[in-house]
Amino acid sequence: MAFTAPLGGLVFVCEEVTGTVRPRLVLLTLVGTVTAVAASGLVVGDALVLPVLALPAPPLWMLPVFLLYGVTAGVLGAAYNTLIVGTLEACDRLTRLPLVARAAVIGALVGGLMAFDPLLAGGGDQLSEQLLAGASPAVAALVVCLAVRFVAGPLSYAAAVPGGLFAPLLALGALWGTLTHALVSPLLPAGAAGPVAFAVVGMAAVFTGVVRAPLTGIVLVTEMTGAGVLLLPLLTACFAAAVTADRLGSEPVYDTLRRRMLERA
Repeated sequence: MAFTAPLGGLVFVCEEVTGTVRPRLVLLTLVGTVTAVAASGLVVGDALVLPVLALPAPPLWMLPVFLLYGVTAGVLGAAYNTLIVGTLEACDRLTRLPLVARAAVIGALVGGLMAFDPLLAGGGDQLSEQLLAGASPAVAALVVCLAVRFVAGPLSYAAAVPGGLFAPLLALGALWGTLTHALVSPLLPAGAAGPVAFAVVGMAAVFTGVVRAPLTGIVLVTEMTGAGVLLLPLLTACFAAAVTADRLGSEPVYDTLRRRMLERA
């Protein structure tokens, strides 16, 4: 369990992989996730992956704010899905370029970004840690980092080398949350939720907009951060993100990738 989130793994299997909840499936998955987390705990310990400082529960009047915030996350997720598919299709048309050469070119581009600034590419764990620790970069820096990572993620995935979408998505969501708070905080009264709360909710909401698995996003982020006081904002924002992405006609990313794989088989 890379994220030390056994319940998140269980919900992901039921919500996304199989689309069903059966007692036998739940029991077998629980055995597997508990065993994996226990084994990894012997090596790396059982601390939270992305711990946050103690957060106060956001006031109830902020739920409409998080609802609108979830709408923006859904739009971002739908756009990210479109870019992933578009990048894959563009690379498919490069029939004269060998797969190894394509991976080398993309690797060189991403490596150049990381040489310039390690936070611009990669899995994004270090970036997420800084944002959840309360770092407050300038708005311009957040915009640049968000734009670069928005493109670098799909580009890296198109290299057709071992990798994944989860960690980069979480970093993208944390960036979106921090940027959103920086833009709207002057409009919010005293006592409103801070940038860390927006970053945590953004991680789950952007994940939901891309993967269309809101329960997985909520449980995964809660287990990784320990921010249980954000349950209502998480539910609100992820609901809005899922509905928005669906209304925009965006297919869940793993459904698209599965269909592509079957068509190419």
